[in-house]
Amino acid sequence: MPNDRRLLAAFRPYAGLFALALASSALAALFDGGTVVLLIPFLKILFGTAGPLSSGNTTLEAWVSRALAPLVEGHDAARAVLAVMVLLLTALVLKNVFTYVHSQTIVRIQEGVVRDLRKRLFGHLLVVDLGFFQQTRFGQLVAALIADADQARLAVPALLSLLI
Repeated sequence: MPNDRRLLAAFRPYAGLFALALASSALAALFDGGTVVLLIPFLKILFGTAGPLSSGNTTLEAWVSRALAPLVEGHDAARAVLAVMVLLLTALVLKNVFTYVHSQTIVRIQEGVVRDLRKRLFGHLLVVDLGFFQQTRFGQLVAALIADADQARLAVPALLSLLI
């Protein structure tokens, strides 16, 4: 348990980036769902089923119809399709932007935590008694500097998934 607290303390300077990653992930999911929802009126208008935009059979279709009515009603089918396509492409671009922000933020947190842990470990090795180096194998030190500190990188997605 004390090791868990020390590892969580290594993530504390990155709390703002965690919040950004969480927000960008939520917004990416929202716009991802929006692109799927916008396909309903797009396909209805494109294939001419039940008029340019009608209240659908489901609550979701009815809600989308009411929300998009000012954009498409009173226009011909080509203009309505264009309006829905612009919305669809905008939602898709925004989803990709937020996905990119999320992935870049996660990488920044991962690399920052690993860098901070390696710096702390190296700083500790500089002040350790020389007897320690006679008793400890070189491979153990290298493993601690490289592999063990690198294992903290795997904790970032796990910690973020706990927050979601």
